[in-house]
Amino acid sequence: FTACNNEDDGGQTPSTISVNAAQNVASTTATLSAVINLSTNELYKSDFGFLYVSEAELPSDMSADLLFSDFASNGILTAGTKKPVVNIEQGGIIRQRIEGLSEQSKYYYSAYVITPNGKCHVSSSLSFTTEQYSPVVNSGEAKSINFYSAVLSGSVEMSDADLSSSTYGIIVSKTSGKGYPGEKNVVCKNNNTNFSLKINGLSIGTTYYYRTYSTADGKRYVYGEEKSFTTKSTDDMIVDLGLSVKWSCCNLGADIPDEFGDYYQWGCVEPNLTGDKFEYPYYEKFTNSYVDIGENICGTEYDAATVLLGEGWRLPTKDELQELLDKCIIETYHHPENKMRGFVVKSENGNSIYLPSAGCISSGHSSAYVENSMSMVILQLEIPSGTGDKENLEFFNYLLLHIFDGTKKQEVSLGVKHIAYPIRPVYDPK
Repeated sequence: FTACNNEDDGGQTPSTISVNAAQNVASTTATLSAVINLSTNELYKSDFGFLYVSEAELPSDMSADLLFSDFASNGILTAGTKKPVVNIEQGGIIRQRIEGLSEQSKYYYSAYVITPNGKCHVSSSLSFTTEQYSPVVNSGEAKSINFYSAVLSGSVEMSDADLSSSTYGIIVSKTSGKGYPGEKNVVCKNNNTNFSLKINGLSIGTTYYYRTYSTADGKRYVYGEEKSFTTKSTDDMIVDLGLSVKWSCCNLGADIPDEFGDYYQWGCVEPNLTGDKFEYPYYEKFTNSYVDIGENICGTEYDAATVLLGEGWRLPTKDELQELLDKCIIETYHHPENKMRGFVVKSENGNSIYLPSAGCISSGHSSAYVENSMSMVILQLEIPSGTGDKENLEFFNYLLLHIFDGTKKQEVSLGVKHIAYPIRPVYDPK
């Protein structure tokens, strides 16, 4: 019937395809729709979609209607974009959200259908103009500032149409005025326009600058006010237990006493999550022997506490570990929220530190927290001399502080070099 004239419509043949006004027009996106007047059988054998071109792209000697008509004639679109549509809705409706448009730009568009016989039909053209991208972007205050992390917040306000196509988040940099992407670009894209993000991997005692940003096309960014914060310094780590050295309040790499921190193989200054002998840099697999890096690495280039925290910080010695056991009271503590066990070490002067039951990592397996078992919480590092056959001891490192829960037993003993343990540093300005 579509091939025949209808006597009641003034002799006009119904249009094969007609395009609708654009909807949800934003700064870089718009939604196009059209209606195809074909039988169901023809619809599912046809190809269809949209053609669109910006006014800036349109050749000076050609109108949009002529551009689209040429496509219908020869199948080639000399300017603009062809956007096929896969699905068709009931009633022959096709719909497509187009992205990547330029803001404040005029676009012409048309719909097309290529029928099973190969004939291409295009609709008459319509136009729309994209909006200006002008979100309201605010940088919030920094909170929960620790040694290696901080919680930053921000907010964005924009139209729903722009929100669906925007990316926003927080840029963090050590340099004031740093533009996108900064040193740390934390993306928040979950339609939560008031967001709070924890930024990890920061450096101790360092000032950072941050600001919220938003972008719809990845080219132009809208920024909030630049703000700053400074992470806690190593001075904030020091706890005076009235002993020969000061002790750190946290394991190395931990923000708070509850955290286990990073795990280190003996003599390594980079964290290790495997505890594997064959990944230990001071193990020679061809000779099945360990490289001698000295009998005492405290305060040396092999001491992670010294390298990462700076002058005055180092690993504890055997005597300092023993002093901690002899002069302090150690009590088992179960955390009320996460139920993890640890140990509170109380000194005579009233100060205390908390040692989480962090265990160790051996060949990729963690032994952290086993009820009524030992907690290996401090890595200390010197190879014993004059204690038997050196060959039998070369794969040991000295010393681990073992605190047993059920038996209340406390001791300083040997550990294996390639197994990864947490470190509790000490501070000795001398």
